[in-house]
Parts: sequence; C-alpha cells; structure tokens
Amino acid sequence: MQRNRWNFGVFCSLSVVAAGAAGTWSAPARADDVPAAPNIAIAAAAAVAAGAELYLEVSVNGAPSGQLLAARQGPRGLMVSRADLRQLGLNRGALAADGAAAAVEASDDVALDSIAGLTYQYDPASQSLALTVDDSLRTPFAMSARAAARAPRASATPGAVLNYNALVQSNRASGRNAAIAALDLRLFNERGVFSTTGVASSIGGGGGSGGGSGDNGRHGRFIRHDSFWSESDPDTLRTLRVGDTITSSLNWNRALRIGGVQWGKSFALRPDLATFPMPSIGGSAAVPSALSLYVNGVQQYSGDVPGGPFVLNQVGGINGAGEATVVTRDAFGRATAVSLPLYVDARMLAAGLSDFSVEAGVPRGGFGASSFGYHGAPVATASGRYGWSDRLTVEAHGEIAPRLLNAGAGALFGLGRFGVVNANLTASSGHRSGLQAGIGYQYVARRISVDLQSQRAQPGYADLSTRDGAPAPRSSDRAALALALGNSLSMNASYAAYRAGLPGNDATLGASGQGAQGTQGARIVALGFAQAFRGGVFASVAAFNNLDQRASRGIFVSVSMALGERAAGSVVAGRQNGVSQLGFNASSAPDLSGGAGWAVQEARLGGAHLRSLQGQYLGRYGQAALTVQDNGNGSTVALEGTGAVVLMDGMAAATRNVGAGFALVSTGGVANVPVLHENRVIGVTDAGGHLLVPTLNANVGNLLAIDTTELAADRRVPVTIQSVNPRSLAGMLVRFPIETYEAANVILVDVAGKPLPVGVALTHRESGKRGMVGFDGLAFVDDLKKHNHLDVELGEGASDRCTVDFAWKAPLNDPLPTIGPLRCLPSEAAAHPVPPNKDITP
Repeated sequence: MQRNRWNFGVFCSLSVVAAGAAGTWSAPARADDVPAAPNIAIAAAAAVAAGAELYLEVSVNGAPSGQLLAARQGPRGLMVSRADLRQLGLNRGALAADGAAAAVEASDDVALDSIAGLTYQYDPASQSLALTVDDSLRTPFAMSARAAARAPRASATPGAVLNYNALVQSNRASGRNAAIAALDLRLFNERGVFSTTGVASSIGGGGGSGGGSGDNGRHGRFIRHDSFWSESDPDTLRTLRVGDTITSSLNWNRALRIGGVQWGKSFALRPDLATFPMPSIGGSAAVPSALSLYVNGVQQYSGDVPGGPFVLNQVGGINGAGEATVVTRDAFGRATAVSLPLYVDARMLAAGLSDFSVEAGVPRGGFGASSFGYHGAPVATASGRYGWSDRLTVEAHGEIAPRLLNAGAGALFGLGRFGVVNANLTASSGHRSGLQAGIGYQYVARRISVDLQSQRAQPGYADLSTRDGAPAPRSSDRAALALALGNSLSMNASYAAYRAGLPGNDATLGASGQGAQGTQGARIVALGFAQAFRGGVFASVAAFNNLDQRASRGIFVSVSMALGERAAGSVVAGRQNGVSQLGFNASSAPDLSGGAGWAVQEARLGGAHLRSLQGQYLGRYGQAALTVQDNGNGSTVALEGTGAVVLMDGMAAATRNVGAGFALVSTGGVANVPVLHENRVIGVTDAGGHLLVPTLNANVGNLLAIDTTELAADRRVPVTIQSVNPRSLAGMLVRFPIETYEAANVILVDVAGKPLPVGVALTHRESGKRGMVGFDGLAFVDDLKKHNHLDVELGEGASDRCTVDFAWKAPLNDPLPTIGPLRCLPSEAAAHPVPPNKDITP
C-alpha cells in the first residue's frame, strides 16, 4: 500500500484544484454531487420483453471503449455483468465501497441504477450506451517512473585473480630501503568467491642495527588481513560469508571484527532495487494525454495516459526534499502543469521490506599487526530492519557473549515533507548493566540541510566492543547546518561533542566490573564557506575550535582550479595549533585508455619542507609511478607498480588492477578487434583474441561490444553487443565468436544456358540453408563444404525441380568470389559448368 501519495485531478481543461494546507490534493466535485439528469429509460421498453439481451456499443466519459456490452432489461433498469464492468475499467472494490456490495456480490449481474457515481444514457436507435463514471469507480491506469530494465542474472566463470600493489623505496641519507606489496588473491566460480588479502614487507639497511639477523639488518614478514568464503543468491538476496568478517551494526551501535560465520540479506546484489519508500502521484485526465514528470527541474519520465484516473509509481531522482512537476498535454497541445512537494529518505525501508544479518564467531584484535589475533570466548550478534509502513521503519539489534547481553530497538519516523525523526533505546545486562538512548532529526533540501543527533549512555552500559577494550561513549552530540546562499555560495556550520569512558583495570569486564574511571572527550565547533567561480575555480575557507582546549584551533583557505582538460591544481594555506601551513600541488592523471601522467607537490609545515615530483604511466598491463621526495634531510626515491594477473579460459593474462567485477572478452582467436565498454573503446584484443576489462560494476548490467568495421569481408559476427553482469569480486568470460564466411556468389543457368528466373527458391543440401535466385541467375550461398548440392524449385511439381552440384575450395585472396555459370539439371547427375570444367573452383 502506497502511503506517500499526492493526488490531483485533471478534468476537462486538465485544471487542478488544491485543497488544504497539509499537502493533500482532491478532485473537483464528483459527478454524483451535481444534480444529474434522470437516466433515460429504454424508449422502446414496451417492445422489448423483460430479460431480453441487448448488445450495445459503449462509451465511457465520452471516449469510445471499442467494446460491445451485453445488457438486459431488469426491474431496476439495465442489468450488466460484473466481469463486463471490470473490463470497461470499473473497480470492483470501489463499487463495493460505494454501497453496491450487496448487488455486486449477490449475482453476476448488477443494475446500473444501483451504482452510486454512475449515470448512463441509452440510445435505442443506435443501440449505444453512454456511461458517465466517477473516477473513484475506475481502476487507475498504472505507470512506473522507474522503468529500468533488470540486469541479466549475475554469473561468474571459474578462474583466479591476484591484485598487487608493490612499492620499492630507498633513502640515500639513511641508507635504508624497503619493499612492500599489498596482495589480494581471489578464487571464484559460479558458487562463490574465496578471497584473502595481506601485506608482505622487507625492510633493511641503516648500518645493520635494529636487531635484525639478516643481511645488513634486513627483515621481512607477511601479515594476513582478511580471508573468507562468500556465496550469494541474487534471487533471495541472501549472502553467506565464512571466515573473517565485521559484525552488522545500525547507526546507534558499534561493529566488531570476528572470525566466524555471517548470514543475512544484501541489497548490494540488486542495485537496481529501490529499497526506500518512493512516492506515487495520482491524477485524472479527461481525454487521452501525454504526461511528463520533472523532479527538481530534471525530466524523469514521459509517456501517454488514457482518459480517466492514473497513478505514476516509483517517482525517483530525489533524496531529501524536492518538487515534482507533472505536465499533461492533450491532442490539441493544451498543457497543464502541477507541482507537488516530495520528501524521500534513503535510510528508510519501503513498506513490507526487511533487512537482517546474523553473525557468530570469535573476536579478532590486532588487525594489521597480527595475522591471527583471535581471542576470548565466542560471541553472536544480530541486526534487523523492517518497513512497517512508508513512514515508519523499525530496527532491532542484539549481542550476546559470556556475562553480557545487549539488546535494543530503534525507529525512523517520517514527518511527510518535513524530515525524519529517529530514536533508539538499548539495554545491557550481565556482569554490568546500563541503558543507552538516542534521538535525532534530519531534514535535507536543495537549499538547506539540518542534522541533529544526540546519544547518552549510563556508566554501566556495555557492548562487545567494551569487552574488547573500547569503552562505550558516555555521550555523543552532533548538530550540522548547510545552506545554499545563492550564486554558487554555500555555508556549513557544525558542532560535535564526544565523551568516552576511560578504561580502568577492568577494561574487559574480567574482575570488579568497574570498567570506566572518568571520561575523556572534546567539543568542537566548525564553520566553512565555499564558492564556485567560472572557469572551474573553487575556493573555500574553514575554521574550527576545540572548546575544551582553546589552543586547539585552526583556519584553512584553499583554492583549486582546472588546468586544461585533465590537469588540476590547488593551493592550501592555514594555521593549526599555532603552526603555519602552506601547500601547493598540481597533477594530471593518465587517460583511461592509457598514457602518461604527472604530479608535483610542495608543502611547508612549520619548519619542515617537503618537495615531491611524480611521473606515472598507465598501460594495458598495469600502472607504474616513479616518485622523488626531498624533506630537507635527504631524498627518497620510490618506484610503485599496480596491476593484476588473471587466470581464466585456460590462459594467464596480465592487466590493470581488477575491481569488484571484471570480464575477459574472447573473439575466438581474432586479434586487434576493438572492444567497447559503455560505447567507449578501452583496448583491442591480443594475438590470442583476448582483452581483459578490469573495472566493471558488479551485480548490474555492463554494456560490452566489439567494433567490426575493420574486419575482413569474409568475417561474420553473430553477436556484437552484450549486457554482462559479473558477480561481486568475480569475473566472467564474454565470448564474441567471429566466424569466417565459406561463401560465394553462384551463377545458375538452365539446360539451355539461360539464367534461372528471379525469385526461384533454392536449398543448400549440406547446411539446410535456404536462399533465392536474384538477377542474372546470381545466388548467394553460405556455409559451403568441400562438395555441395543446390536443390532448386522451379515450380510446384516434382518435375519442376533441378539440382546443381559442385566442388568448393576457398580462394586465397578473394573473400567472396563469383563462380559459374553452373547448369541446373533435372536429374541427380552432377551439373557441368559452361564451358565444361570438372574442377569448379574460383
């Protein structure tokens, strides 16, 4: 049931009447509210026996329906069937709601005179029936403003990928050098993905000090980050993850790293699915009209509506407050525009939609410093959200561990077009007990945005992060205001306050239960202005102050600008905590298709001085960067390389860094074929006919195509464009088979040597393909074999058929040769060319 709906009526001249100040819209007076002329009884009632069936042409509100309505004379006037009324667009539920329930449900027939809101005129001469129906009785014509086609089902081809980011750095002054590589290994198939990440490092030099036993003090190590197996079902949106994961959390609780199992719903599997409430707009048109929808001045939908009520569902293109304008235009070009206020909050769930996640495992600490920092007793968490209505989303969260139980509930309530209020309450019990409560309000519009949030916790409140040594915040407040002042000038102001409990000797709830001793925190106010100028120049100024530490303050001014098509530069000056700062940087990123880039930077921070110069190159197999830095105490040279190696389709391919989704394009061994991603050329296939497209969006459709304009004339491509949808963290093989024509133009003549008639049908016996003879007896024959037979149908009888047989050998330099003429003989004997030639090859 759509609750965020604004109705408006368009009658006669498509005018609209607004009623009330609460944002609702009502139509003009109903037809039955106006004194109506009495129904015209059947003029020839005496001549028509009671119960006689009539077949009448029907019009509804002046528009011909194109249907014949079966009716009969009853004691209360004309009787018609419910099924015929519904076929004419009348709503059975509306009929029952208007007091006709008894008549509707008692039998299949209903008297037209018993239906409130309906009048009719019967013309016995033309055997026609004109119905005048109130909009409340008609089923609205439904449309969707978000009619995006669903992407093909996500898939994955078995394979593996290794992403790497390697850095080698050397400092001449200290003699120290380091090599660091961040690695991301994935193994995937149609079932799911196994992923593991980590960092390998080797550091040495500096005279051999530091306790290292290797050469010149060198030591190396590998630290594993995350390892997990994940599988998903895009139909049910369910995801199972086994291994390292982060527990689910809502806006009012904290997450925890664990090693274990996570199961829940993932809307990321369907990015095309709108999970938040989207408003609907209803109305009525007196005549068929063209409809256009504009949201904040941007057209979102256009289509045609028939005469009568309509409803436009899933009005999108907005987050926060905005304005929808509906423009209707009839066949005479008369247009009417109606503007309605809308408010959409993406944090809420649409009515009836749910979201959940459940986790269980062992807490993990020392992430980034230890490969296996699992410790303590097992824990379990769960989070859930449900769209109770389009204006109310309820939330719940729970945590359980030895001597700890934490449970809470929250809600987001929409105030129509005036924003959203949120509130939550959580309680913990076990070794320690306490409450946590929060409340907030958010309003987002084009010219003003307000965000107010406040949360409080009792000293005894605890959650799983508290057990891990991170005390729960005793208080947290946030207030933010953003204004668009016009002429591309904007202002933002904010206040943030935070108080956290100080862990004592019992930070992990293991002894006395007095985990927090005192508090620590800060209160910070900030103010900023930003101005956009012509020519791609953007300037901003920002200042902040910590109210608890008056000396902790700062102010910054920055100016950024475009320097050509791909280059940009910026200057930043400021002062923080009594230390002056000044920085300048300029950069030009390599083009996506490949090429060189550069970056230069100079910065001063107090007495420190840093200069940096970098050159970049982006190629087919990855990106390399050479950086030289000088901080006044010596220069540092660093060489960085990023890329990936993919194993798929029985081959190994080096490529750029691979993202969440990728594809390996195969053209069946044909090299130098341009490949396009979303209509942009991204490269050509290699000698083996492969090109890896490293950055595709996972779980959505991605348009891949090949350019066939430069292919030889004897090449055939059944498919040139495909929409592909790779699974998250996986890749897929996309085949564009390029075949070679084995074809020729064959000149066919009869026994007398005259060309066969135009339009004669023929069949290539070996391939089963059919064709037709053209002018001068010329016929195109494809899929030729070493020996070929053409069965020609000269007429309908068996005696009007002839056969041509010939040998074929593909020429070296002519992709589409012309052979013949060849005689078509009425017997199964082999045809002979004119002049005779046993070896008929071009």
